[in-house]
Amino acid sequence: MDYIEWNYIQAKKQADKLSEQAARLRQLSEEKMEETLNWLAGSWKGDNADAYMHKGDKVRRELCNLAEDLGRTAEVIRSSAERTYRAEMKARELAQKRTY
Repeated sequence: MDYIEWNYIQAKKQADKLSEQAARLRQLSEEKMEETLNWLAGSWKGDNADAYMHKGDKVRRELCNLAEDLGRTAEVIRSSAERTYRAEMKARELAQKRTY
């Protein structure tokens, strides 16, 4: 494996890690946090409870947005890595055909 391929593989691995983190955040915000907030809403009443629930819902939405951003970032890394890999391989091919 040469340097070009190694960089390509490393970029894809990093994108995969970001995708995994995005999935974890998505699960946390969509399942765990929502479940917890619903439990709190049923157990805690009053002005402070309402204020806390609004803040909790805001944090949940922000986590969802962060998960989406991480997913998009992973896709950008993948597509950039693919384009760079193809360009570098094409440049190598052209350099090998070159005669002096």
